Amino acid sequence: MNFENKADLLWSSQNGCDHSFMAYHIVHYLSSAKYENISRAFPQGLPPASNGHTMNIHAANLILCLLHENDYDKEAVSDKARKYIVSKQPRWDRAFVACLLGILEQDTDLISENIQVLCELLARTDVTDFDKLQCQFAYGMLVIACNNLPPDRYESIRMPEYKNIDSGYLNWLLKGEFSEETLIEFRSPYEVLNVAMTAPISHTLVHQPYLNEDVPARQKKQFFMDHDKMNEELIQYVTTNGINTIHPGKV
Repeated sequence: MNFENKADLLWSSQNGCDHSFMAYHIVHYLSSAKYENISRAFPQGLPPASNGHTMNIHAANLILCLLHENDYDKEAVSDKARKYIVSKQPRWDRAFVACLLGILEQDTDLISENIQVLCELLARTDVTDFDKLQCQFAYGMLVIACNNLPPDRYESIRMPEYKNIDSGYLNWLLKGEFSEETLIEFRSPYEVLNVAMTAPISHTLVHQPYLNEDVPARQKKQFFMDHDKMNEELIQYVTTNGINTIHPGKV
């Protein structure tokens, strides 16, 4: 599960948006990974998200406020999120944003109500059998909540009453006792994958590729994921950890 979820975070698999891309996938990833990964997905210094799917933009900016509160306009981000969660957008999308807003504002009733929605609606959605069996997004949200709320506030969250969340797995997940070993081993000439699969996710980087181009003003200002720089970080990790047979463009 961990490696499949990590694969969803591959920045080179998407185009046309900024770090908002990471919001949906990092919550999913935290259902089987250490909480500290969220700081790599949303490191300090990123601009507010504005170029991507509406749900992801709100979610990304709420996460940025959680991690780096003094760097962003928390009130403005929260106000926009509140308008979104009562809009006519899809109910699951609104619940996703509402959970993060609840964590930011320590509103455990808001979290409780919408964690339940995440579980119920995902189970009725056309997703993989495993996603129906375990609502990984609910686990990810609870990991974020546990690491950002005072213990008494976290304990006041009502756990979802649905078949696709398990309290035993959640308790294990919150302990953060993860193995770095893999269940598969690649042999030559693919041994590079053994290191790449255990590499931490790269720090998210963005840039403005059209800033000096003859394009409309709005496009000049837009941020996009900087795939090349993020690839360089992964390559550096792999080469430092014993493999020196790859080069840019081959990851």
